[in-house]
Amino acid sequence: MPQKEVQVLRDLLDQAPLPVWVNHQDRVAYINRAGAKLLGALKPDDITCGSVLTFIHTRSLALAQERMNQVLAGQNPEPGHEMFLRLDGSPVEVEVTSWRIPFAGDYAIQSTFADLTAQRKADRAMRDTSERLQAALLASGTGTFRWDVQSGLVDGDDNLRRLFRLSGNAAPLHHQVRDLLAQSALIETAKLAPMYNEKLKEVHRKAIEKGGHRNRATLAVARKLAAYLMAADRAFFASQRKALGEHTQAA
Repeated sequence: MPQKEVQVLRDLLDQAPLPVWVNHQDRVAYINRAGAKLLGALKPDDITCGSVLTFIHTRSLALAQERMNQVLAGQNPEPGHEMFLRLDGSPVEVEVTSWRIPFAGDYAIQSTFADLTAQRKADRAMRDTSERLQAALLASGTGTFRWDVQSGLVDGDDNLRRLFRLSGNAAPLHHQVRDLLAQSALIETAKLAPMYNEKLKEVHRKAIEKGGHRNRATLAVARKLAAYLMAADRAFFASQRKALGEHTQAA
C-alpha cells in the first residue's frame, strides 16, 4: 500500500473514538489516541513499543494468549472480555475484538478494546432500579403482569398471584387469569341480568325468598347464565359437527 494511503488510514485510526492497537510479536507496534487514553497514557508514544503482555492482567493472560494464537493461525475468535492494566496498574475490563493483518512482511494482530466500565455501571444501575421497584411493589401490595396480546399468554409476579390467590404451580398463569376474568365478568353480568330478563329475574327472586341474601341470589343467576352458555356452546359445536359430516359425505 502506498505510503500516502497508509498515512490516511493511520490518521483515521488516530481520530477513532474506539481504542485500537496493533500487536506485532507481542509488542505494541501502534496504538491510537483513544487506546492510549484508556490505558492512562498522555500520548500514544508512551505505550508504543512496549510489551503487550504488561497491559494484560494476570487473570486474563491465558485467555489473551489463546486468542492471539487463534488469530495468528487465521481464525476469527468471538469478541471476549478481558482485564487490562493501565500504566498506573489499575485494572479496566474491556471487550476485545481481534483480527490478523499483514504487517512488515509478516502478520500482526489488530485489536479493538472497548471499555466496559460504563456498561457495567449502567447494568448495575438497571438492576438496582429493578430491585427498588420490586421492593416498592412488594411493600405496596401491587402486582404486575405481562400480557402477550398475540398469543394470549399472561405472566405475572408473586404479588399478582398473592393478590388474586392464584396457584403457584397448578394451571398456567394465563389460564388462571383468564378463568378469573371470566368469573368476574359472569358475576357482573349476573348482577344486571335480572333487570333485563324475566326468567333470570325469577331465579333471583326465588333465591331471595329461600332466605338467601343478594350475593347468593347473584350466584344463583350466575350459575343459570353459565348453564345457558354451556348449552349454547354444545348446540353450536353439534351443528358444526353435523355440517362437517354432511360436507364430507357430499365430497
